[in-house]
Parts: sequence; structure tokens; C-alpha cells
Amino acid sequence: MAYRVRASSRQAAQPAVVATTKQQARDGLVVSVSGTGFTAVTNSGDAGVYVGLAPAGGMPDVSTREGMDAFAASQWIQPGQMPDGTFTTSLVVSDPSTLADVEYALYTWQAHTHSNTTQDTETALPLDRAALAKGLSTTSTELAKKPTPTKAGALSVSVSGRYDTPTGAVRVVLSKGSATRTLTGTLRSGTAKVKLPKLAKGTWRVTVSYGGSDAYHASSATSSFRV
Repeated sequence: MAYRVRASSRQAAQPAVVATTKQQARDGLVVSVSGTGFTAVTNSGDAGVYVGLAPAGGMPDVSTREGMDAFAASQWIQPGQMPDGTFTTSLVVSDPSTLADVEYALYTWQAHTHSNTTQDTETALPLDRAALAKGLSTTSTELAKKPTPTKAGALSVSVSGRYDTPTGAVRVVLSKGSATRTLTGTLRSGTAKVKLPKLAKGTWRVTVSYGGSDAYHASSATSSFRV
């Protein structure tokens, strides 16, 4: 989804921002931003613009540490990065759940001292707050017992997160060339013990997927072992 807003400044070329969002299990919330009509140097001493993500309803006081602390993420766009007043950048929020309680917006302002307001914009950024409320999960695996062509083995799968212990199911896919085996397990206290079948000799690739829950986003991990 893309959202566009134009600054209220009545310049010949008004600054404008377009933003798109993508929630990724590994990188958190990624906000891709592109701007047009900006001026890198309006007054002597200016050096580009800043882009930041903060609660909607008015840009925080960027001249104070308290104001800057209100930004969940920000980037400095240097003059050399904005030829002809255009730029592209990305803001990353590693824990999107911190954005779930308040509406957020994108702001731009003149770097470094906010010497003027001609580069000020506020861009509405509607987010799926229910999805943001979910925490990021991390999946890891450990070979508890290596299988052989004559004996079964065992794989330990752990899923962790910042909040409550993750619950739900995990899916394990073993592959070697064209041969594949698909197994499942259920998390108990954040860990699932998955029995591995007898396997032929060779290197087996392990892909473990956690499907997520009401509290956590999905995640995955890969590893390998040799029989």
C-alpha cells in the first residue's frame, strides 16, 4: 500500500513523500520512503533532510533529546543522496509491536538544525495494528540424536520471543537430492522434540518452520547434518 501527502508550504516545488510498508519476520517493519521536491540546502549550514517515524498528530520537537526519542526510526538524507531534490531510503523498526498502541506518521525536516520549516512534511502511515501487536519469533534447531541408516534420531526445535512463551506447531522438512521427509511437532514450553526416521547416508538439509500464533509471527531456520 502507498500513501502520499504534500507539505502545506507554498513553494514552487512542494516536498512530497510516498511510503510503502512491508512486515518481515526477520527484519521487522520495513518502511520504504521516496521523496520529491526537497531542497538540500535552504539556508547556510543546512545539510540535507531527515526522515523519521513518530506518533501522528504533529512533529516532535527535533531540537530536544526528548523529541528525538519519540522517533521509532529515522534516517539522515545527505545532500549528495538527494540529486534534484529526490531521494529514497528505508526505515526499519526491529520490534514492530512497539508501534501497536499509537497511530504513526512519517515526518521530514531540514538537517541539521531545523533552520526552517520549508522541508517539513507529515505523511499518514496507516498500519495493521493487530498484526503489529504480534511479537517477532526466533526459531532454532539442535540435533539431539543423529539418525543412521539403521537407527532413528531426534531433533530439538526451540522457538523464542520477547513476551509469552511461543505456542503452536513446527514443521520439519528433511531433504537430500530428490528425497524429502516432512515431519511435525508441537511446542511445549517453547520446545518441540521431533523424532527423525532412519535416513540414508549423505548430507541432509533441515528446514524448520514455525507457523506463528495469535501472539507471534512465523519464523524459520535451516541447518544440515551428515549421516
